[in-house]
Amino acid sequence: MEELLKIGISDSTIKEMLDKESFLKDLTNKEIMEKISILIKNGYTEEQIADIISTNPHYLVRTNIEIIKLITLLSILGFTKINYLFEGNPRILSLDDYEIINYVHKKQNEGISLSDIVNDLESNTALFDEM
Repeated sequence: MEELLKIGISDSTIKEMLDKESFLKDLTNKEIMEKISILIKNGYTEEQIADIISTNPHYLVRTNIEIIKLITLLSILGFTKINYLFEGNPRILSLDDYEIINYVHKKQNEGISLSDIVNDLESNTALFDEM
C-alpha cells in the first residue's frame, strides 16, 4: 500500500478502499506499481491516478492484460480522449472489453453509427454505467 501513499492517497482513503475491497490487502507493491504505470503511460498525472484509484479501487485487482485489452479496444473503436474517459468515469476501468463490444453492437442495431456512439460516450462518460 506504500505505493498508494506515494501518489498521494491518504491513509484514511486507503482504509476506506480496504473496507470496500478487502482483497486489496493481498496486493503487492509491484502489482500496484504496474497498475499505476499503465495509467502513467496513458498520460495521467499522479494526482489523476490517485483520484481514479480512490474512486475505483477495483481497478487494482484487474489483470494487466484485461486493462490493456480495454484500452486497446477503446482506441480501435475510435476513442481519442481515453485519458479523459477514465478521469471522467473511473468505473470504466472495471469493464470488460466484451461489455463495450456488446453495447456498441446494441446501439448499432438501433441504427446509431459507431462515430456517434463514440462521440456520445466521450461527451457523457456516465453512459458507460449502462454497460
